[in-house]
Amino acid sequence: MNLLFTDPSTSPRTELGRLAFGVLYGLSVAVLYAALGVLGAPTFYDKLLAVPFLNLAVQALDRWARSDTMRRLDPAALGRSLSPRRRHLAYVAVWTAAFLPIYALEGVGDVRAAGPPSWRQACDRGRADACRALAATLGPQCVAGSPRACNELGILAAEGLASTPLPAPAAFARACSLGLPAGCANAEELAAGGRNWRRPPVPDAVGPNERGPG
Repeated sequence: MNLLFTDPSTSPRTELGRLAFGVLYGLSVAVLYAALGVLGAPTFYDKLLAVPFLNLAVQALDRWARSDTMRRLDPAALGRSLSPRRRHLAYVAVWTAAFLPIYALEGVGDVRAAGPPSWRQACDRGRADACRALAATLGPQCVAGSPRACNELGILAAEGLASTPLPAPAAFARACSLGLPAGCANAEELAAGGRNWRRPPVPDAVGPNERGPG
């Protein structure tokens, strides 16, 4: 994805054009992530779908950046007293200043890139995007035979936290049939109308290779 996005032959040549290119890419990822989620499609395509269209818009962005109106805002003109390397360092400093607060607020990495344990923690704190990401990860693992994944999927479904490929009764029943006592207990709890869900002793170890009997 980085190679597609930053290839010099398919990105603007003007500095203002490159800034606009990056802003449009960031906005497109946010819009596509929301749209794909609504459609029930895999959200990991949000990072790629807009790239060909942005590449096709490169020349238009450069023409826009060189227009009389926008030329005055060109960073290359504003920072003419700075060498290209110093301007590059200035860009890195601005990017770092923007990135660190976002990272501190768990807007990057902890939810989107870490994995099921962090997703579940974020989901428990009310992060709807983490709940959806967790469901999307646990679904294939449950189908592949992970009893822990089925159990976690059942809890997500029972709590109504995310759309899941299996309803709660089926997910708990599958976890139980794969030999997970917590899945059997949760199936009984659900049938009784309770919400006191049980998890295995090591809840973070959810993986496709962790299978029950059969």
